[in-house]
Amino acid sequence: HMVLFSDHSASPFALKARVYDASASAWEAPAFTLTTGPGPYMDVASAARTADGRVVVAWEEAVDDSEGATHVLRARTYGAGTWSTVALLDDSFGSLVQVAAAGNDVHVVWPDGSQFVTSRLDAGSTAWTTSTPIGPVNAAIQLCLAGDSFGGVVLAWRETTTVLARLYR
Repeated sequence: HMVLFSDHSASPFALKARVYDASASAWEAPAFTLTTGPGPYMDVASAARTADGRVVVAWEEAVDDSEGATHVLRARTYGAGTWSTVALLDDSFGSLVQVAAAGNDVHVVWPDGSQFVTSRLDAGSTAWTTSTPIGPVNAAIQLCLAGDSFGGVVLAWRETTTVLARLYR
């Protein structure tokens, strides 16, 4: 299991993660700081665990630059007792993100303009694929992603009063 939480006990506040091993009935490690700063936004964070035990977390983060605050999408992976470096998945992120394990692959899906896009972390890899458009979207309000054991995902989302779905493999 993966627990994500904001720690506001210090400034800047931190997005932290903790992994629980249910088979051992114990926490795998102390809470780990994924990032600190003006973001991250806990309402835009998602995590998934693969069949081989790897955990991936993706989150929205505000970044101050010369033109003011922008929002980016970042991800980190936990496996074999250690966390990866932070990966930048999108440098102009809007909102809504979902992570799903599909066997030992991981998919991250988010709306980008008029398209849903995905980036994938293949089994055994440490490099994310280039963002790939997977279909049109208008104004997604909610987003849900579920993986299958063959490496594919089902994406479902709500646009006003309509619920839509798409299979991506």
